[in-house]
Amino acid sequence: MTLRAMNITRKSRFMGARKTAAVLAVIQLLVIGGCATKEYVNESITLAEDHLLDADVLKTKYTINAAGVVLDGNGYTIDGRCNTDCIGLTINANNVTVRNVTITGFDGGVSINPHVSGVRFENVKILNNVNHGVFVNVGVNGFTCNNCDVSDNGTMGIYLEYNSYGAVIENSRIANNGYRDKDTGSWKQNLKNDKKDKREGLAIDSSQNNIVRNTVFSGNALTGITLYRNCGERGIRREWGANYNHISNSTFNDGIHIAARQDKDLSSWSCVEPYILDSRYVMDEAEYNILDNITLEGNATIVVQDDNNSITSVNGGKIIFSSVVRDAINQPLATLTTDNIDNTVLTKAVN
Repeated sequence: MTLRAMNITRKSRFMGARKTAAVLAVIQLLVIGGCATKEYVNESITLAEDHLLDADVLKTKYTINAAGVVLDGNGYTIDGRCNTDCIGLTINANNVTVRNVTITGFDGGVSINPHVSGVRFENVKILNNVNHGVFVNVGVNGFTCNNCDVSDNGTMGIYLEYNSYGAVIENSRIANNGYRDKDTGSWKQNLKNDKKDKREGLAIDSSQNNIVRNTVFSGNALTGITLYRNCGERGIRREWGANYNHISNSTFNDGIHIAARQDKDLSSWSCVEPYILDSRYVMDEAEYNILDNITLEGNATIVVQDDNNSITSVNGGKIIFSSVVRDAINQPLATLTTDNIDNTVLTKAVN
């Protein structure tokens, strides 16, 4: 199927087809139910000017290559109905604004390409994509997601790649991401413990100085937020840890994991970082992070497996400050600053 590229002029309008319930059922079978059939978009649109939708758009993907462009969905939906070689929106330029739109039914929802700055999402929904919701690439800075709903995506809801920094995620909902099995393509919301490659709502991978506030994390397969330094399994050494991040005034029924790779067996990952303890583990790095005014619902936990982090005012749940690997190599965790924490929720035991 041939893709046709188009350039759109300022304040132009692109008319798409209306969705129906029957067609939505079909795309769920194609995209969510195992990806047995390869589905591609019909059209690829490159935006060089502002763009306002006046209807839902089907089987079309967008790329923004010009700085300062505003993509206003006007309350409509961009629905890819595809599962192969289709990112719903690719952003290659600085200071782009995306607002009032739903992006759904793609292989990946949104990709912000390396070293782009100042991208802002306002009132954006990124739902039901086969893989990631939003991929914030290497060196991206100043990404903002305000009043976003990033939910029901197959892998990470939002991924902050290495050397990215200064993201602000606020007043948002990040829920039910990370359930697609990468080997079979099937989704396992009902078999959470059976899925070996569960992913999180927000991955902070060797990314720094990010802010998460006033946001609800719910039902994500692995946990709500992970902070970690990738071990270099694709041959690229991470210079930074997941340091100096601030998470506040947010609610979790899944949890937060600081230094999430510390006790993970990485022996089959071909890590660049040196292995320790029977060549199975790698030292993780996630320090100087601040958590305050956190609500943990149900059995949600905060797991901390590196030093020099700060946790203030946690309601409910449990805080686990422990690392089996660090203990085994005689470098036990030593420093966690806490305030207004009930001692009954802070434990050295891993349950």
